[in-house]
Amino acid sequence: MSSVDSTAKKGPPYSSILVLLAFMFGYPALLTGFKLGGYLSNTSWETILAAPLLVPTVIGVVMLVLACFQLPASILIDTWRKRETHKKQLAQIDQDAALDRSILAAIMSPHATPFALDLAADAGNQITLQILAALHPSCPQDTRERLLQHPNVLIRRALVFNPELSTEQIEALSKDSDSLVQANASLHPKITASALDRLLKLADPRRYYALHGSDPERLEALAAQEDLPIEVAVALAENPSTLAGGLLYLVRSSHLAVRQGVAAHPNATGAILGILVHDEDKETALLASTHPHARPADAKVVLEDQSPEDIEQLRQDFHGDFGVLGG
Repeated sequence: MSSVDSTAKKGPPYSSILVLLAFMFGYPALLTGFKLGGYLSNTSWETILAAPLLVPTVIGVVMLVLACFQLPASILIDTWRKRETHKKQLAQIDQDAALDRSILAAIMSPHATPFALDLAADAGNQITLQILAALHPSCPQDTRERLLQHPNVLIRRALVFNPELSTEQIEALSKDSDSLVQANASLHPKITASALDRLLKLADPRRYYALHGSDPERLEALAAQEDLPIEVAVALAENPSTLAGGLLYLVRSSHLAVRQGVAAHPNATGAILGILVHDEDKETALLASTHPHARPADAKVVLEDQSPEDIEQLRQDFHGDFGVLGG
């Protein structure tokens, strides 16, 4: 919003000029003072009045008098100007706050007008209004285009969640310099296949999509990548949208956290769990054997090595509803 210039306009340095002139004509004034004091008794007034220094002397005396009054007067004038400027600033702040409240009330409605959203998007340093405008489905197309180039990354991070973004706008956000904007762009329903393929080759968007993506085919293709980073593999194993096809690529991972995630995954099949019941890690094997999709024969392989107390504890932990423990 607009603001009042905080720098008060200063007038000419009258005090400095007057003091300078007073010093320039100080010598004639000194002669006059000597005469009045009787030190120039042999010099007549006619001689002094006829001297060419008379006019500068009078001017110098006048300037000295004015300078004495000008110095405190300039201080008072500057103080008054600063006070008036401060009043204008406070009035402008109140006016801007009232306008911001009006805009906020207008854009909070699901039926916000394009005009109100455009005002909010151009709200200067009011980042809350700009974020709300960026998120609103009714945000005008040209306003969204401006927000795409906004220097504040928080605005662009909000904009990427707007459901009405065009394919071209999502394409632009997928190339954003901020990795979180790129990651969220990968989850937008309007992202193109080429843009998503490009993003899934980048570290942060790939990990983000592995955790939050909902396209089983994309998730399976991601799981099939060679040299998959551990954080991406763990995210895939935790994603409920990862189907058995994707879990098959993860079941033989060298990382324990990935195998445990597969063992507890709701989409793990009996065949996948049959591999994990033989896992070298006992906790992973137990997770697989107590899975609701575990085949009884596979589960018994693990349970045969357990004491009756351990089996009873497993019954309590899993409420008797998992695999062969549920009978």
